[in-house]
Amino acid sequence: MKPNPPFTPHCPEDQRCAAYNYETTGFSLPIGGGVNVQLNPALTLQVANLEYVRSWLNDLNGENFDRGFRFSTGITLKVGTW
Repeated sequence: MKPNPPFTPHCPEDQRCAAYNYETTGFSLPIGGGVNVQLNPALTLQVANLEYVRSWLNDLNGENFDRGFRFSTGITLKVGTW
């Protein structure tokens, strides 16, 4: 039995769309900055972080994901002696 050739799934009509995995790897370089607020010596709140990401990747299933913006927020808990 020969495996099926690769194809671009057309969901939701084609129920096999969840059975395919595509991946690519490469070098990425983020450039950006953010705002942090120190709540106490052990806890820091990252209010906003905005980065431009440039990647050197091969096409992934015919699509190109080599540049974009990334926004994040978060908290940091420092463990140990301050």
